[in-house]
Amino acid sequence: MALGLGVFVLTLWILRQVRTAHPDASYSRRDHDRALSELAAAAGGPGRYFELADAAKTAVYLGTLEEAEEYARELLTTAEASKPCWNFGNAIHDGHVVLGLVALRRGDVDAAKRELLRAGDTPGSPQLNTFGPNMLLAKELLQRGEVSTVVEYFARCRKFWERERGRLDRWTKDAREGRTPDFGANLVF
Repeated sequence: MALGLGVFVLTLWILRQVRTAHPDASYSRRDHDRALSELAAAAGGPGRYFELADAAKTAVYLGTLEEAEEYARELLTTAEASKPCWNFGNAIHDGHVVLGLVALRRGDVDAAKRELLRAGDTPGSPQLNTFGPNMLLAKELLQRGEVSTVVEYFARCRKFWERERGRLDRWTKDAREGRTPDFGANLVF
């Protein structure tokens, strides 16, 4: 029974990740309202853990930074309390990416860089190991000239991203040569 529920939750997560999004992974007010509705429906139960990432990500894109920060911190706290769980690596990565985006929106580049590297310290997950991580924070830091931090993040991603198929090498080369890589779908996940 537990395996069936795990497969169901994993399938829902994957379906959510492949939805159509703006090239920079923008979310709409409707996406945010849906995320909040699903979060409320989960109430205080174990399902809340799985809804926090979407609530945090949609909040940061809509500019409600305090809300995004609150959900990201709750996600990270819940992840630590929920180990071991297949979602642990996703939670660690998503929580730190959201905190980094919040810091960047507030003008704190140093905090954003620290959060990117913390995101790269995730142990991975079935999704991260296969599809790789979201690169929006990396892209935004590269656009601000933070090449060494982003290249270090790429190196950390090698520890878990089993099916990266040379992307990290190409992205590292692009970054070192002053170009912003084409992250493709890795701006959507």
